[in-house]
Amino acid sequence: MYMFFSCNRDTLHSFAQQVSEKPTTESHVLWSLCTGSTSHKPVLKLRPNFPLVHQWTRKEFCCALATHTNANKGTTDGHTTTSQRKRKPGHPPRKAKTEEDPSTHFYLVNEDGSPVAEEEITEMSHKARMIWTSLDHEGLAPETFGQISIKAWEYYSHMMLAQESFDFLLLCDDGEWKLREWSTRSYPSWYRRRKGNKLQVGDNQMRRQFIFFLDFRDTDIFLQR
Repeated sequence: MYMFFSCNRDTLHSFAQQVSEKPTTESHVLWSLCTGSTSHKPVLKLRPNFPLVHQWTRKEFCCALATHTNANKGTTDGHTTTSQRKRKPGHPPRKAKTEEDPSTHFYLVNEDGSPVAEEEITEMSHKARMIWTSLDHEGLAPETFGQISIKAWEYYSHMMLAQESFDFLLLCDDGEWKLREWSTRSYPSWYRRRKGNKLQVGDNQMRRQFIFFLDFRDTDIFLQR
């Protein structure tokens, strides 16, 4: 079921003028949301055609998640798809898993049941982050992915699922939960870095303004002498 969003004629006319004057990635986001011109999501895949894909439903994923977590002895770090084994005295610490590590997202598999390669997850991560940045420019990037609006989700999911190289995301019953699961776990780190960079830029601007103020004040004092 697809959702389309309408805008009144004046809004579309005004927006069309802005796009024609200065087309941007962000304007494409708004235009797509207003006109429903995002590409259609692919047709749902049928499970009988992919017998080697085991986590087809979210319920199956949750059961596998419990098994996957329990199989890793030690303490969890708060994310149920990752764990840290207790380090034995005298042994060097294990290398931390990255967000692109296939074992972190074990539910992402190819049609033959093999794990999706780290390079492919990295490519998907880059694509998702570009879209999140575009949504952020429009004020549509919430603090957590679970707070994403319907229209933002429609745009994001259409853009991601329409890309053939991410076909493995469609290997599930509703064609969406694997993308949502991956996004929910990957979005927080992007959001923290994004907002952290914005705060740093703001701090740098305040420093420059303060330095300018000091220079102006010292110059003014010098001229008064």
